[in-house]
Amino acid sequence: MNYYCWRALSLLFTSNFGQRCLNIKFKNRSNTSFVGESFFMQSKVRTIKQKVIIPALPQEVYDAYTDPKTVTKYTRSKATGKAVVGGKYTAYGDSIFGKYLALENGTRVVQEWNNNDYGYGPVRLELCFNKVPEGTELVMVLSDIPEEQADETADGWIEYFWNPLKDYLSKKTKNKTK
Repeated sequence: MNYYCWRALSLLFTSNFGQRCLNIKFKNRSNTSFVGESFFMQSKVRTIKQKVIIPALPQEVYDAYTDPKTVTKYTRSKATGKAVVGGKYTAYGDSIFGKYLALENGTRVVQEWNNNDYGYGPVRLELCFNKVPEGTELVMVLSDIPEEQADETADGWIEYFWNPLKDYLSKKTKNKTK
């Protein structure tokens, strides 16, 4: 393999696979072998699963999650986007971004999800909105998170999304009943 092909492959692997790359042997210009691990860090991945009870109807929770104006209100940080399949979105400025892969009004959201702060993605995010006596059970499954960032990512969802969303919708529900 000539140097330019090797360089193109190394750029491809570093840009598309980030820290998770295959252990492949390459040859450099002097035709000596080196192991791909010298360029790429291998990482185990984990799936994060969370269930949160939110005191609001599933449609209200779904709307609050998919409407960028509402996301901006409860996160107190800029969000943009359009909730249509293929539509792009951002949250927390440009820290979180991706696109909608599937939408089932009031019941399910599937997104390609990227996190600039941790430098990983895209990963798959699936949210299901289930009616329960207390309001909505929101079930989140976030797949392929690098192992070393999984705990912090899981904590971040609770601190930066679920708790503010619960507070926002609780206040909104209380105002409706007055």
